[in-house]
Amino acid sequence: FKFVNDTYGHSAGDRVIQNLARLLKQRVRRADVVGRYGGEEFAILLTGLDREQMRARLDEIRLDFSHVVHSYHEHQFQCTISCGLTFFPDFGTAQQLNDAADQAMYLAKDNGGNQVQIRLP
Repeated sequence: FKFVNDTYGHSAGDRVIQNLARLLKQRVRRADVVGRYGGEEFAILLTGLDREQMRARLDEIRLDFSHVVHSYHEHQFQCTISCGLTFFPDFGTAQQLNDAADQAMYLAKDNGGNQVQIRLP
């Protein structure tokens, strides 16, 4: 994402965020909650799924997004996302849950990106 902002400008980065938001809206169920959490981060609360189903859902979203061709002026490019996954009630508070998901996301980035990593207690 930093590459997009540095190469094409913040308007192009905004377009990528809009495309991701649109994809998330299409891929989650009514019972799920999606929100933008910071500049380039989104949080998804999935309910009624077991752990493997949650991981599979994030993998589908990750893969779908990697195939999106973003257009900005005469430029076309693709992006990937890194996902951190954790589970309630494994972590007791909302802050602990968020911190664990954040750690998993950074692990995904550090391991090359374009993947889902899980953080367990």
